[in-house]
This record gives sequence, C-alpha cells and structure tokens, in this order.
Amino acid sequence: GQALVQAGVTIVEVPLNSPNAFASIKILAEGLPDHVVVGAGTVLRPSDVTEVANAGGILVVSPNMDPEVIHATRSAGLISMPGVATPTEALAAVRHGASALKAFPGEQLP
Repeated sequence: GQALVQAGVTIVEVPLNSPNAFASIKILAEGLPDHVVVGAGTVLRPSDVTEVANAGGILVVSPNMDPEVIHATRSAGLISMPGVATPTEALAAVRHGASALKAFPGEQLP
C-alpha cells in the first residue's frame, strides 16, 4: 500500500471478488495515511457494506444501481458509488443518495 501512496494514489478499491478482500481492506485502512480513501468494489449486498465498514473502508463501489446497497452505504456514513449505464439509472442513483456515479461498463463511453 505504501508504494501506491508514494506513487500518488489516493483512492484504493479492493474488489470483493478478490481473495481475503475484507482483510486486505483492513490492512490498507489501518496502514495508509488518513488522506487515502480505502474501500471495496463489486459490492452487491447490504451485508457487504457492513463488512466494509467493519474493516475500516469508507468507499463502496458497485457494478449496478441497487437502492438497498446505496441506502446501507449512506446509513453507515460511507461513500456510495454505484455503477450506472443509462441516464435513468444515474438519476435514480442520485435520488437514492449516491455520493458519486461509476459509468459501467466503461467500454460504452466514447
């Protein structure tokens, strides 16, 4: 993690489909400076949000716009970044409390 910080990285997202994701989040959250945002990607369930928070993560990134995940994330005081593919999904995500949006899949961007 320190090599990432030395290279100027200030946001670290650990995909939940990677091995020992919550342990990795905990190690990074405890070991990196406070200005580095550490969190999880591929967050699909509200229960995952609880695990991210317990590990010390503050960012929750999802590949989809799930209102339950957004609500759980915001209720936990975390940053919510759901994936959206259409303007309708983007507006719905914002209406449900998303902090930011992720264009997903990215290949559709010009």
